[in-house]
Amino acid sequence: MSYYQHDFKTGTHGAATFTRTGDHTYDDANGEVQTVGTNVAAISTHEGMLLEDAGTNLFVQSEDFTSGFGENALTITANQAVAPDGFTTADELVPTAVSAAHFLGDTASVTSGSDYTEIIFVNPNGYNYVQFTGASGFSSAIWANFLLTGAGSVSAVSATAPVNHGIESIGNGWYMIWYTQTATLTTGGGRFVLTVIDANTGSRLPSFTGDGTSGVYVWGNDFKLGSFPSSYVKTAGSDATRNADSWLADTTDDLGIGDETSLFGLHLVLRPQHNYNDTRGESKFIFHWIGANNADQGLNIFYNDGTKVVTFRATDESNVSAVAAISTGPAYSRNDPLNIRARKTPAGYKVWVNGISATITTGQASADFNVGLSSVRIGGRRTTPLNRGHNKFDHLQLWTGEDLPTDAQLEAMTTEYVEWGNTCGFAETLLRPFSASLSRTLN
Repeated sequence: MSYYQHDFKTGTHGAATFTRTGDHTYDDANGEVQTVGTNVAAISTHEGMLLEDAGTNLFVQSEDFTSGFGENALTITANQAVAPDGFTTADELVPTAVSAAHFLGDTASVTSGSDYTEIIFVNPNGYNYVQFTGASGFSSAIWANFLLTGAGSVSAVSATAPVNHGIESIGNGWYMIWYTQTATLTTGGGRFVLTVIDANTGSRLPSFTGDGTSGVYVWGNDFKLGSFPSSYVKTAGSDATRNADSWLADTTDDLGIGDETSLFGLHLVLRPQHNYNDTRGESKFIFHWIGANNADQGLNIFYNDGTKVVTFRATDESNVSAVAAISTGPAYSRNDPLNIRARKTPAGYKVWVNGISATITTGQASADFNVGLSSVRIGGRRTTPLNRGHNKFDHLQLWTGEDLPTDAQLEAMTTEYVEWGNTCGFAETLLRPFSASLSRTLN
């Protein structure tokens, strides 16, 4: 038996190539927003490597709320607090001492029928609630309230809920809030509005009289096409694009190619950056073990947009596929771990996700698999990746040949998620039950 492994939290063990043109932001273990440059992976030692598709922030001034924002009954003062990136660039929003709705919102071009997601970082400074709601280009009947204390929570929503909405505490008093609606009009002035509110109201744009000093701090306003949040993209005068991440490993030396690859074991742990039902419009690929003869062949694991399930597909050199879908879940939320195990034996394929077993639902349960699996792509499919997902990857292990992990060993490894440390001890731990048969040793 041969194997390949990679620890995404440290980038150690199995060799791999990471590429991306331009900057990428991510939250580190201390709750600060960090920026890495070209061909540098966004790695958090507590959550793994963040791999994302491309995304464009359509707002042109993401950190200057005094420029170009349409506000109502708010006093906006620039650079009043330390922002999530560690610099004093957070602006202060203070409701004025008049009875009114106190809100602001930037504008961007939107297309009817498309989903748009806005994210913003907020820190309470006297008021503990804010509200997002649709305005120009979006339904005004939809809104959500957010509580800025503790872990943060969604405190109220309209009768018709937003497509997506949520809040996360990132530390130091800061919360990342996201909000998604579907555009109802094609316009160059589409926008949501963020409203400072004094209580958990059950209405849109409630009026109250501010005290002239209390408010909230804001930073990092980001508005993208799509149905779930992705990493923040900074703008300063024009829109800006985060280019797609690419991670590719040549596994030929570790696993070999040819007949041996017809029998395999797989273990992959990741944290999706979206909720169970958020992949609207297209499937998002997690993993592709690429066939040398045809880029569409090999093993694919992806979120199926049509059925909202994690799907496993093996395609042989004759383009015959064996497909397994986790039809009953798991109904994961953003940042919930997905622990995926799969194996191919002469008896067929077995797949588990978080301890839930999948069965072959279409195709041939024992489709041949001798296609020369020479490389692995994480976060997309094909040698030129398409339909990338948005995930934080923890670790990957692959085995080929005889004497693979048993069904019981693989299934047991999906019923409990383990936070691996900053070493590659996970590999030794997982392989110990069948380490006597290993043909290679750990470095």
